[in-house]
Amino acid sequence: MDRIDATAAVHRLRELRSRRQILIHMQPHRRERFMLDQALIRYLLEPKELFARAYAQYVTVRSSDLRLLTQLQEAQRDLFLWMVYHQYWNDDDFGPVLRAFDRLMRQRRWIE
Repeated sequence: MDRIDATAAVHRLRELRSRRQILIHMQPHRRERFMLDQALIRYLLEPKELFARAYAQYVTVRSSDLRLLTQLQEAQRDLFLWMVYHQYWNDDDFGPVLRAFDRLMRQRRWIE
């Protein structure tokens, strides 16, 4: 959980707790105001939910299943899932979490 909590996505999500709206830069010279759903932000920051999303992303990456990877990539590109609510991690941000799950799985002898 320490690795999950230390990610940029979780930090950005925590920053949204004190805001009612954000300004999103859609294209050059085009911005939109977006009203934030504080109940959703609280839910996304619950430890069980953070762990569940991180574990799901870990299984997706380590499975190398093309369908799952494609769905993850689509979710990572989704404006509201990624730019606003940070429901998934980009590959760089998720790297430390991925390695922490690998260590945990090896320690428990669930993987070699």
